Amino acid sequence: MEIRTELISTILEHFVADFNTTLEALPDTQDQIYYVEKIREFMLGIYQTRPASDIGEAVYFDENEFIRRNLFARFHEKMNAFNQTRLRYYFCKEAYHQNELFKKLNITQNLLHWKEYEGLSRLQLSLLNKQLDELYLLPHSPDNKGRIISIEETIEEKPKSKDYTRSRQALTFHYLMASLGYNKTNANHVKLAELAHVLFAYPLDKIENSHIYKNIKNAPLHLAKTKATTLKDLYFVRTYFEAIQCTQALKLIDEDISYIERNKKPD
Repeated sequence: MEIRTELISTILEHFVADFNTTLEALPDTQDQIYYVEKIREFMLGIYQTRPASDIGEAVYFDENEFIRRNLFARFHEKMNAFNQTRLRYYFCKEAYHQNELFKKLNITQNLLHWKEYEGLSRLQLSLLNKQLDELYLLPHSPDNKGRIISIEETIEEKPKSKDYTRSRQALTFHYLMASLGYNKTNANHVKLAELAHVLFAYPLDKIENSHIYKNIKNAPLHLAKTKATTLKDLYFVRTYFEAIQCTQALKLIDEDISYIERNKKPD
């Protein structure tokens, strides 16, 4: 049975954006730790349910009671983001809830089969575990908030080549559009991101939550964590524009490389 890795990656990208939205609504580290722990329990509770069979009894899990007792009872109105993003749908096995999730994400493909659901669940568990690791390492203080885990740190299904990253994809799109005359002052970032979603074959939900939208806004010089990485990405993207002799894009890339080199300081 074929695993649709692009579909799983797309769902996971939206899950990360919505999960981050719900996490940002909480006031301090201890609340965030509790929340992530309970979301993890919720996911595993659903994952471990099964009907009765010859090899064992049925395992039940009351999703509504778990959410009411463990999340709503503690956080009250801070759970508005949880409801608005419909985060619980990302974990569900049932066809009805999966169908609701696909509608929310504008996905028109068939629902996940068992192996795909299992793969998505493993990736979600990996994300939650990494988020907890980050939170537990923070000093105890009401002012501390955990760093939000990014999609790039979460996906275990690696691309065929590590050279092709989301940041380089955004850079390529940025210089392609810039060579056509679009720039930071005259471009509508929302409309550009919608176009990028078509080109990159990603379903579109709330554009402002999209990693593509955020990458386009940050391109070209604020995508990577270090100037060294930015330079490496710029030189990588440059080779492709050089191959097709796109002189306007090459000029813009060279200007940005020169700017970074002139202002280079230790990262």
